[in-house]
Amino acid sequence: MGGLIEMLPGDCVSKILSFTSPTDAYKSSMVSSMYHSAAESDVVWEMFLPTDYKDVVSRLITPLTFTTKELFVCLCNPVLIDGGRESFKLEKSSGKISYMLSARELSMTWGNDPMQWSSKSVPQSRFSEVAELKTTYWLDIRGKINTQILSSNTRYGAYLIMKISNRAYGLDSIPSEVSIEVGNKVCYGMAYLRHEDGMQQQMEYIGTA
Repeated sequence: MGGLIEMLPGDCVSKILSFTSPTDAYKSSMVSSMYHSAAESDVVWEMFLPTDYKDVVSRLITPLTFTTKELFVCLCNPVLIDGGRESFKLEKSSGKISYMLSARELSMTWGNDPMQWSSKSVPQSRFSEVAELKTTYWLDIRGKINTQILSSNTRYGAYLIMKISNRAYGLDSIPSEVSIEVGNKVCYGMAYLRHEDGMQQQMEYIGTA
């Protein structure tokens, strides 16, 4: 079969590879010089990029001008878009899309009250600033994203990523309600916001988009 494919013109092999996956294209490029040339084609890597990748690129805070393969590789690392309020990333082996919302994109109870929340810079964060909770007696945090911009037929996880300081107290006194809503379907769960075995704990709910 491999010998028959090598008899095809390079652009035909590129077209065939474009219907596989990034992992398959990487592996094929090591088979022979002809496969390597075909796997480097823009025809292949443009198919692995999201259909709206030009729109995503236009929203980057740091402009990129690469070939489609270089662009794919670059987007496999988190990049900031929309003025640094969101992070975009592709999964290297499949090209699946993931997003992360910054604190500025979340709706938080009394989020504009300086007595309860403050903005600060944290070296470990990919965003320029994070929201620090000072004190509150009631907490409600909401995030929203258009599921149509995500990869279809893909199992997604929704996470609230937070850092709990050693001096924090009260968050783990009772479990917090977590929920995810997709269309008319709403799923609920419970989670404690606390350290466990010295490790940062994340709230997680798995859903399908």
